[in-house]
Amino acid sequence: MLSREEEALLVEHAYGGHGGDASPLVEASLAFVVKAAKDYRGLGVPLEDLVNEGNLGLLEAARRFDAKRGTRFVTYAIWWIRKAMIQALEQQARVVRLPNYQIRGARDARAAEKELAGTLGRKPTRDEVAALLPGRAGTVLLRGGLQHHEVGLDDPGPASDRGKLAKQLPDRGQSSAEDLLIHEQSLRLLLDAVEDLTTQQRRIVSDRFGLSGEPVLTLKTIGEDLGLSRERVRQIESEALSRLRRLLDGKKARRPSLRRRDGIKGSSARGLHLETRVE
Repeated sequence: MLSREEEALLVEHAYGGHGGDASPLVEASLAFVVKAAKDYRGLGVPLEDLVNEGNLGLLEAARRFDAKRGTRFVTYAIWWIRKAMIQALEQQARVVRLPNYQIRGARDARAAEKELAGTLGRKPTRDEVAALLPGRAGTVLLRGGLQHHEVGLDDPGPASDRGKLAKQLPDRGQSSAEDLLIHEQSLRLLLDAVEDLTTQQRRIVSDRFGLSGEPVLTLKTIGEDLGLSRERVRQIESEALSRLRRLLDGKKARRPSLRRRDGIKGSSARGLHLETRVE
């Protein structure tokens, strides 16, 4: 690291009218970039990349530095160096980007770990680190979480399975065996209840909801087939659905095991979307 006197000479050479060459000042500060990069090591970006980003920040600092303000160059440059490194961490380290303040918090937690490790002679616990950072226990947890990196779906699965990780994930597009069983039981209850309706009610409910596998018919079409008005078909449908709900509630009351498992509120008719249609 440059002493104050050495830095003053280089600053005078770069900004004091002796050719305006800041290269010696930048080259002399490269070791400072490496030191700063170590504070962010292990957060998801290789140390070499952090150093490269820090060097870009150093060049930006050299371009913007105003020697007339009386500030040391290193004091001014550290802000640009850290900004470049944090931006690299924010953009490259993780799939889910973290805000800058959380990355800075993780760096502070690491510094606290090092300080306590030197004092205690062992690796400190999270509680001990959190005690050193009042009101910032969350940064300690974040520091531990940043040590874990994302894995891709094409990465290998568990050691006992040579397949890809994607093969271990459930297919959300397919119904589980339990869901299929619950649906089958609910449908069986519904069809049993439909048999208790009158012939006319059974015909209308079947045509309105396609229970026989045929296309769903409108009130007007059913009315024309049966010689009834559209309004009368709607009334019969409403009466049939009300009766179905009472029948299904009675059947479910006699079968508590299905009620506990299916998780369907109300009757199975509602669970299977047997609701009065509005046309």
